[in-house]
Amino acid sequence: MKITLSLTDENGKEIEKEFKSVRLKGRTFKQVLEIKDKLAKVEEEEFSEENVDDLVKIVTLLFGNQFTADEFYDGVYAEDVLPICRQAQNEIGGSVMSKMGDIVKN
Repeated sequence: MKITLSLTDENGKEIEKEFKSVRLKGRTFKQVLEIKDKLAKVEEEEFSEENVDDLVKIVTLLFGNQFTADEFYDGVYAEDVLPICRQAQNEIGGSVMSKMGDIVKN
C-alpha cells in the first residue's frame, strides 16, 4: 500500500511525500489486533475521536511509523481519513489471511 501526504518542509513549503507500507513484525500485528478488538466493542453511534485516533494508529503501524498521527491528520483531507484507515485494515488482514491460507493448504 502507498500513501501520499502533504507535509511542510523545514522551510515552511508544502510538499507531497509518498510512503510505502512495511512488512509487519508479529508484535505490530498483535498491536493491530488489540486495537481492532477495542474498536469492535464500540457501537456506531458511540464512535469517538479516540476511536479515529485508534484507526490512525493502525495506519502509522502499517507504515512502520514513517510518519506520526499528527502528520497523517495534517497531510490528508478529512474525507480521506476513514477510507485510508479502512484500506490499511484490509491490507493487514489480506496479507495475513493469504499466509494463513497457505499454511492451511500445506
